[in-house]
Amino acid sequence: MNHLIVYAHPNTKSLCHTLAQRIAASYRIQGGCIDVSDLYAISFNPILSDVDMAMTGWEPFGSDIRTEQNKIDRADTVTFIAPIWWGGLPAILKGYFDRVFRNGFAYDNTNGKTQGLLTNKKFLFILTTQEKESYLRTNGSLEAITRLIKNGISEACGVTQSEIYFLCGTSELSDSQRRNILKEVEILARSFACEEEQHYYF
Repeated sequence: MNHLIVYAHPNTKSLCHTLAQRIAASYRIQGGCIDVSDLYAISFNPILSDVDMAMTGWEPFGSDIRTEQNKIDRADTVTFIAPIWWGGLPAILKGYFDRVFRNGFAYDNTNGKTQGLLTNKKFLFILTTQEKESYLRTNGSLEAITRLIKNGISEACGVTQSEIYFLCGTSELSDSQRRNILKEVEILARSFACEEEQHYYF
C-alpha cells in the first residue's frame, strides 16, 4: 500500500502539522511507500500560468508539476490535510489542484465529455477549523466544502472512495481532547487505506 500526504499549512506548530506527522507514522505501520508534499515547505507555486494552460497530460521531467504527478501516480491513497480559511481551502492547495490535476492526468475532456482518470485512487480529506461545527452547518460552509470535494474534485477525477473528516472548534480543544482526536484520526486514516466502502462525513 502506497501513500501520499499533501499538507497545506505554513505553521509547523499547528494541529495540521501534527496530524500530518501522526498520519505518516500510522501509514508506516502498514508498510509501503510514503511520500509527503508539504506545500509551504517546498514553496509550491500555486499560480496557474498561461504556459500551464497550454499543456495537457505530463509535463517534461524535472518540473514541479511532474514531480507531484509522479507522487500521485505511485499512491494508492492520497490524504489531504489543510485548514479551512474563509470558508474554503487554502490558496496554495487550490493552486495545487489547478496546476497538478490537469486534463490528461486527472481527467480527460474530449468533445465536451469528461472522464476521470484516477479511478484506482482513494482520497481522504482532513480539514481543521477554529469555528464551531454548529456555526459552519448553519451558514452552509460544511455542505459547500463537501460538495466541492465530492463533485468538483473526487468525482471529476473518477475517485469513488473519498472521505471528508472535519475537525471543528480546534481552538477550544483541551490537551486530552487533542490527544484523543490525534488517535482517532490516526485510526481513521489507517482503516480508510484498507477499506472498500465509500462514505462521506458532513
